[in-house]
Amino acid sequence: PSGGLPAGGESYIGRIVQYVDKALREAKLHTSWLNPYEEYDGGVANFIRGILADPAAPFVQDLDRFVGTIADAGFTNSLAQLLVKVCAPGVPDFYQGTELWDFNLVDPDNRRPVDFAHRRKMLARLRKDVGRNARSLLSLARQLAQNPRDPRLKLFVTWRVLQFRRQHADLFHRGDYIPLEVEGAKANHLCAFARQWSTSSL
Repeated sequence: PSGGLPAGGESYIGRIVQYVDKALREAKLHTSWLNPYEEYDGGVANFIRGILADPAAPFVQDLDRFVGTIADAGFTNSLAQLLVKVCAPGVPDFYQGTELWDFNLVDPDNRRPVDFAHRRKMLARLRKDVGRNARSLLSLARQLAQNPRDPRLKLFVTWRVLQFRRQHADLFHRGDYIPLEVEGAKANHLCAFARQWSTSSL
């Protein structure tokens, strides 16, 4: 589908059912873990299965079109979030599997096994494509930027920014954090700061 919605498929639908079941039980409005309302829980699960089972159904088609209109903004925001996380003060926390684009919901969905072997192979290929040539690095960055949905893009940015953090350890461990004021029509859409290292930071 154009928006990347994995419509249909019992595995995908099962994940949504599990997520909604957990959310409803923990909201404790009509059901809960201690006092489950089985008829209500079953009705919600059947409703979800009913609206997602057919990829050609109007609801799924409408949802897929909507996802298509916001997906690229989501990829861009995710990269921005990654940069802020790694460059802001503190220790960056990476949840399992999020080195690539991650479309999991919260637990229990995000506790499924992660294919780390696949990620190691993908990173090894990126390293090989870059080599020691700055021109190759720029070429690969431009190539990946052409398709924001390419899972290698997030891995590439993660790898490069963590390498930068390692190479400038003093800057991130003991450097100053300087919030920056942003001006212009899009100022409310930006988060800007600088990291600065000097002997006075000691």
